[in-house]
Amino acid sequence: LNFKLLTFYLLIALFVACAPQTTKEVVEVVKESTPPLTAEEKMCRTFSQLGNRSEEALTAFVLYKDQFKMGNFEEAYPLWKQAFSLAPKADGRKTYHYDDGVKIYAHMFNKSTSEEEKSMWVDSVKYLYQRRKMCYGDEAVLSAREGFDMYYTFKKLVSDGYILDLFKVASDSLGQEIPYYAINPFSAMLVNMMGNKSIESSVASKYALILLDAIE
Repeated sequence: LNFKLLTFYLLIALFVACAPQTTKEVVEVVKESTPPLTAEEKMCRTFSQLGNRSEEALTAFVLYKDQFKMGNFEEAYPLWKQAFSLAPKADGRKTYHYDDGVKIYAHMFNKSTSEEEKSMWVDSVKYLYQRRKMCYGDEAVLSAREGFDMYYTFKKLVSDGYILDLFKVASDSLGQEIPYYAINPFSAMLVNMMGNKSIESSVASKYALILLDAIE
């Protein structure tokens, strides 16, 4: 009996040893790599697209905002520049970097004593608006806003033609929906340019009618 029992166990062991073994299928997980940003995409990069530098950008953002809110524009400037350089489009929705950048540049413009320096800050504001239009679109509204800033803050170093063209872009696209803040400077420009005959009367009349419709 013991012999039979031993034989039985040996046969079972042999059967198990000879049975085909199932192996776990090894599935290789291939991580999809994120394609590098193009040069244009980098100019509109957000915090989330920075990878391991996102914390650096967010820190610069928080620090510059603290200084900016206190009116310390000169202290805010290098921190803003760092945040803007890393993530020009911030979180992808808010436009803090552009709004604050224009105010910082305006402060630097007013603080400058030479025309050369002032011209540099004017060019910086123009460039900032170009970048914002590229990243956020809405060219018509932003042209109206840029025209407003150029007229009231930088007019001494910006030609009437440049400012007029901005208001014309806004007016041609938006018609009587042109932003209210653009109406007064645009109207004043039309009157002045008509007075010194630097604009054709037909052109001035066209835009004057649009502005009249906008305020009715």
